[in-house]
Amino acid sequence: MSIVRRDYLFTLAGAILAVMIILPLGAMLLDLVWLGLPSLSLDFLVSPPANAGRSGGIGPLLISTGWILIVCLVVAVPVGLGCAIFLN
Repeated sequence: MSIVRRDYLFTLAGAILAVMIILPLGAMLLDLVWLGLPSLSLDFLVSPPANAGRSGGIGPLLISTGWILIVCLVVAVPVGLGCAIFLN
């Protein structure tokens, strides 16, 4: 078997595996958007949870997630830049 043919077969196998992974993920995301989009409203996004989280909104959860993201970026960006400068 020539190198070009073997390279083609491995490329084809990799493409098939990539499609087999991406297709179910895309189907799940499409289903999530299709079924969840009618439930979204501005009131749901900004109001606090009620009834022990069984009703209400997700406003404070979005804010706390944003704060966690900011803290992680404040820690990770200087470390990453320092490593990049050191390795360069």
